[in-house]
Amino acid sequence: MQTAKDAVTQPPSLPQTLPEGARQQSLPGRYVPWAGLLFLCAFAFYIATLAPGLMPGDTGDMVIAAASLREAHPPGYPLYAMIGKLFVALPIGDIPYRANLMAAFLGGLSVALVFLALLLLTRRPLASLAGALLFAFNYLFWTYFTLAETFCLNNFTLALTAFLALLWRERHRQEPGGRASRRLLVLLAFVAGVSMGNHHTMVLTYPGLFLFVAVVDRSVLRPARLAALAGWFAFGLALVYAYLPIAALVHHDHHWEDSSTLSGLLRLFLRAKYGTFQLAPGDGKPVTPPEQAASYFGALATQYLWPGFVLALVGLAALWKRDRAALLHSGGGFLFGVLFVLTANIDPRPTAYDAATLERFYQLPNFFFLLWTGAGLGVAERWLEGICADISSRAPIGKAIPAILLLALPAALLAVNYGKANLRGNLLYPRFMTNIFDSLPKNAVFFVWSDTVGMGADYLTDIEKRRPDVAVIKVGILGAEPYRSTVRRKYPHLRWPDLAPDAPFSMGRFIQHNIDRYRIFLDGLPMKLTFPVIRYGLIYEVRPQGNVPSAAEVLDLNEELWKRFDLRQVDTSLYPANSMCYSVVVFYYLYHRFTMASECNYFGRYDAALRHLEACSQMDPKGYVARSAPWQRQKAVAHIGLNQLDQAVTHLDLARKEDPSDAETYRLLSLAYQKKGDQAQADYYLDEYEIRRRAEEQEPRKEGQTP
Repeated sequence: MQTAKDAVTQPPSLPQTLPEGARQQSLPGRYVPWAGLLFLCAFAFYIATLAPGLMPGDTGDMVIAAASLREAHPPGYPLYAMIGKLFVALPIGDIPYRANLMAAFLGGLSVALVFLALLLLTRRPLASLAGALLFAFNYLFWTYFTLAETFCLNNFTLALTAFLALLWRERHRQEPGGRASRRLLVLLAFVAGVSMGNHHTMVLTYPGLFLFVAVVDRSVLRPARLAALAGWFAFGLALVYAYLPIAALVHHDHHWEDSSTLSGLLRLFLRAKYGTFQLAPGDGKPVTPPEQAASYFGALATQYLWPGFVLALVGLAALWKRDRAALLHSGGGFLFGVLFVLTANIDPRPTAYDAATLERFYQLPNFFFLLWTGAGLGVAERWLEGICADISSRAPIGKAIPAILLLALPAALLAVNYGKANLRGNLLYPRFMTNIFDSLPKNAVFFVWSDTVGMGADYLTDIEKRRPDVAVIKVGILGAEPYRSTVRRKYPHLRWPDLAPDAPFSMGRFIQHNIDRYRIFLDGLPMKLTFPVIRYGLIYEVRPQGNVPSAAEVLDLNEELWKRFDLRQVDTSLYPANSMCYSVVVFYYLYHRFTMASECNYFGRYDAALRHLEACSQMDPKGYVARSAPWQRQKAVAHIGLNQLDQAVTHLDLARKEDPSDAETYRLLSLAYQKKGDQAQADYYLDEYEIRRRAEEQEPRKEGQTP
């Protein structure tokens, strides 16, 4: 009779459903060639849906790290940079495409490793295949296996460590303390250390991994063995991070930290500029763990469809009953991954961009949830075999029923996610950056605040050497070394104000020193400037005092710029709301087109305003911005200006339904009815306006808010 202790320390016995040869041959054994075939299929699949070029987010920075010796943003990502160099050297496509190929290659390997890991966990090839395909077609994993981002490598290391841990247990069970199991454990410790050279969230998986190893083999807790494994872990970590100071011997133009010094390397490793335990620099927007939990678990419920979610709960119960060691590993990874998300200083609620930024970090706990789903698929396969046994004796189709039902789930997930995750032919972001760069005049100075523009601009100037006449300066890190010295060396022709080493950078003084010689542009307005600023297409231009064009000239200039822009694929129907393509790029276009329409209204160009608002509608078939309450109000303003009062009232009624609390809608309704000669309705809406205006004035005084 099996005791509770045995249930914890012993993996489940090999089920009789495997062929006799498979029971005699240790796992994964004969299934390695099938895993190789699965790798080729997954690799080909990801290539077929691969992004053709640069994408928004951090891809520009990661491609630069792979194509040069410069460090990436903290913590430096040396492992990604070293592996990326192998793919950047391939004689195919341009550099971003080669880096994207790396993601597809790692994706193929990850799918194969998940298959082998689930095979070791469940002993059921069909369930393991279905689980691996669920992993392959999951929206988040699929997306990051088709573009150059650090998460593709992070997902690979998750799959690799899970496979090695389960393989080590398999070998340890066959020969406790044997040479093969000892070597596998050393390899696991080394790989765990190496994996920290990519994304530091891997540390969240180590408590569960340590408990798994300790439960399977208590002798690991002996001080000598523990110290040896810790040494291999440290060796792997040090080996990877040694790349950064070695690269710094050749490359001296650092952006984040001077990794040639020990203090700079440590600051980079500890993410000092971001905050060691923060996802983003600064305090971020406050959000409570329950609100983060609602966001995460709401998304989790759809990641593998509802049947997959239910199967994960079944698998969790099965592991609790039969495989406590694997439960400790997967449960620890899931728990710490979720806790990390719950305490993140990024609020996913305000915009789709915030949601997309945070959802990238859902992948780590989602991976361990997938292991539970795989265990649940194993239970389902066993149950289906029992049900179909009688059918199989009467009809050959009975044997195929479990395969049909189990593989139907990943097939459904593929159908659901294909339109969202397929990036084939997506040139939205390269065209976006080309639109901005081509609009800049010769010898311009371009200050960038956002990663959306900054990462792409860095890549274009540093790697493609496009527009060498344009000085691209990242304001966010300009106030600190080593970037301040790097940018001064890079652009010696600019007049840099004399500042003490620890003094903050003064944008105003820089503009004052250079505005008479160079045209200066900004990609955003996060701070007040004493100089006039005008809209310039998708960006802004700083103008000298006393040399500001008229409103008509500015509007005409922007009309001309918008005519030149390549707006292909600027279409919200092509992307889910939480995708980086929509939330970063398409919304950027919509915001600037909408504000352009608002300015046309302000200066009385009502026909032009309607034209720009209609252009927003064409770019936004889903109505995220177009058909929103602000969009409806601007349509109404233009119609009022053209004395098209019925159309104005129609749009204002829609705005009122969309946002009944906004006072401005009621003021415009009062104005429209007054122009129509209906004074009673005008007075009614004027009273409604006053009620809401007073409510808006009092709203900042609520508890927890400041005016």
